[in-house]
Amino acid sequence: GNFSPQFSSYTMADATILGGGLELAPKQWHIGVVSGRARKAITQTSVLGIVPQFARNMTAGRIGYGNPLANSVEFSILHATDDPHSIAGAESTLTLTPEGNTVYSVKAQGLLPTRHLRAVVETALSRYDRDRRADASSVDGRALGLQLFHETGLTRVGVKAEYLNGGFMTLGNSGITGDRVDVGL
Repeated sequence: GNFSPQFSSYTMADATILGGGLELAPKQWHIGVVSGRARKAITQTSVLGIVPQFARNMTAGRIGYGNPLANSVEFSILHATDDPHSIAGAESTLTLTPEGNTVYSVKAQGLLPTRHLRAVVETALSRYDRDRRADASSVDGRALGLQLFHETGLTRVGVKAEYLNGGFMTLGNSGITGDRVDVGL
């Protein structure tokens, strides 16, 4: 069926998948895998405003240990590919190209309950292929996110910093773009 798993902000965060998946949580372990179609092909029409797109398939997995609400570490991976044969007439490399992307992410979280402090560190490596039909090599990118929060029952105050270099790309989170530095309070 259709579902939207959220593994990490750098791998799978907002993609809706039509396919299948499995989530297991034996004791302190957290294991998940999903696979399916993330978007269907749309062919170009004469109607204005319709942008053609290739069908996109995604497979993602994660394995983690610890309490997700306290101290934990998690590794996740996303592999997304566009089907270059899913739309007819997409021979031009000037307009539409089938993309491919693999992202590896590691996330660690620590909680000091007596001081109400939570720290989260996440790093990721992406391999992005702008045109799967071309012989060009993939572009590698890196991301690093740091968060520190003071949390009580009534308040949550914190700081967040995020760095994504120019080569970082993830097809599993449409709200994230590479080549940026963000700092927030």
